[in-house]
Amino acid sequence: DLFDTHFIVSANVTADGEWIAAQPMGDFQPIPGLTIHDISIVATTYELVLDLGTVPVTEVPDPPAQLTGNQRRIPVGVNLVAAATLPENIPAVGGSEVQIAGHIGTSLAELSIEAKLVLAHPPEIAGLFEFDSVGLRITGAPSLSVFGQGRVLHDQIPTLDQDVGVEAALTLDIVNTTLSGSLSLLLPADGSPPIPNLFGIDGLNILEGDGVLVLVHPHIAKTIRA
Repeated sequence: DLFDTHFIVSANVTADGEWIAAQPMGDFQPIPGLTIHDISIVATTYELVLDLGTVPVTEVPDPPAQLTGNQRRIPVGVNLVAAATLPENIPAVGGSEVQIAGHIGTSLAELSIEAKLVLAHPPEIAGLFEFDSVGLRITGAPSLSVFGQGRVLHDQIPTLDQDVGVEAALTLDIVNTTLSGSLSLLLPADGSPPIPNLFGIDGLNILEGDGVLVLVHPHIAKTIRA
């Protein structure tokens, strides 16, 4: 018990490291109709994917490229994660999930707080792009970012064999008072490259995004700066 709240504590030790999680019992309702659930405090020495919908939380041993349901990526450090589902009667976004994440790393720059609205009915653009979520991120740099995330759909693009996650962000650097935009590739949860077998060439992959693309082939390595 802590602050008159009951917690379920779980932990695991693997070859990759250790993690421990604490889940408060019950849900939290800050305003009528909005209930915060799947609340967990997690400390881990390695990056992993947890299923927050189980009690106690469980590690997903072989996470899919696209996380589903209550699965969440947990970075190294101390993390607070939670979720809330919006009431169905809210126009356009009813039934969508709000994902909340706070992270404390090994330095102030790694401190972050993020709130993301994952759309229950994501719109598609011409069958080529699906807009999945929009959110706000604050980091210890300090900086403030408004971002949107989505997927380039591979069905109508011959050179792609899987969807590609992307993030567009507008970031305000509070210290230097600068405003910048970025377009980044999102790493799949299973650790695979964002775009495997680029242009249909077996073994040619994009490893990094966000202004710097690293093209890697078993016999060639090329860096392209955007």
